[in-house]
Amino acid sequence: MTIVTTDDQPGDGPPGYRFTDRVRRVLLAARAEAAALHHGYVGTEHILLGLIREESGIATAVLGDLQVDFEEVEDRVFATIKPGQPSGDIPLDQIPYTSRAKKVLELAMTEARELNHDRVGAEHLLLGLLREEKGIAAQTLTALGATWERAREETLRLLAEAYPPPDAKALAREIQAKVSELAHLCARATEAGCKVEYEVEGHTRQLKVRVYKQVEL
Repeated sequence: MTIVTTDDQPGDGPPGYRFTDRVRRVLLAARAEAAALHHGYVGTEHILLGLIREESGIATAVLGDLQVDFEEVEDRVFATIKPGQPSGDIPLDQIPYTSRAKKVLELAMTEARELNHDRVGAEHLLLGLLREEKGIAAQTLTALGATWERAREETLRLLAEAYPPPDAKALAREIQAKVSELAHLCARATEAGCKVEYEVEGHTRQLKVRVYKQVEL
């Protein structure tokens, strides 16, 4: 079964996470923000700054529809945090996430899972920032009127527009054609003396087929 993939093509994020390329860019931008401020950590505020650097995508559209001004977001964040002291260059990929930032990533994964999406997009990251509630990012966005409830409602609306549900009858015909093709190929493999095994992987819902030659000893 195919499930919706949001934003751009998928890319690799930190271990245990499956992020789109857009989210990878946001997180890289967050690390760059932290480095520019001489912070030895990536907090929710840095992720928010990285998020508003994106000029397109569902998360950007959601914030725009909620009348969130990006310049005001930036002003509020910089009024809350203070630059650190230079302490030598740290490679961007080695700047650690704070516990709150890690929680945001976990909540973004939860949002994607609850929406039956197989990758974490920027919209899930935005919802994760808001759902965390206590970080600087959540406090900043909430003060500007962007609550988790409103953001999730708008996200669902935009996703419905971007990914309309398929026509059930057309989808059924396509599935039947694929099943018939698979049955034909399995029959040919059996006639050739091969053994065919298949299973549906529980996590990804992908159909895996194994064909191998039987050898008599």
